[in-house]
Amino acid sequence: MKEAKVSAVRRLLQEARVPDHVEMARRRGPLGTIRRKYLIQQARLLAARYSLEVTLDAFVYGAGCEAITGLELDQLEHLVDRLAAAGVAIDAACDPIGVPPAR
Repeated sequence: MKEAKVSAVRRLLQEARVPDHVEMARRRGPLGTIRRKYLIQQARLLAARYSLEVTLDAFVYGAGCEAITGLELDQLEHLVDRLAAAGVAIDAACDPIGVPPAR
């Protein structure tokens, strides 16, 4: 009896569909949706905080999309990294010389 159940479970595991690519599995389903929403929100927040809306629009249009929602997940990650790096540079440039950062 136990061996039959183990065999059935093994058969089911072997027949289970494995995603073709881990990246594609990440983009589908609710987790991909949550990640996309988070990245879009972060990009918009960073662009508004540092007045980088022009940079955001240039990236989106350069990617061939009409809106930020048309970007792929890896493009969104790259955009957020780029905006965050620009924000750090702006913060560092605005710090007074010889005084610790105000953050």
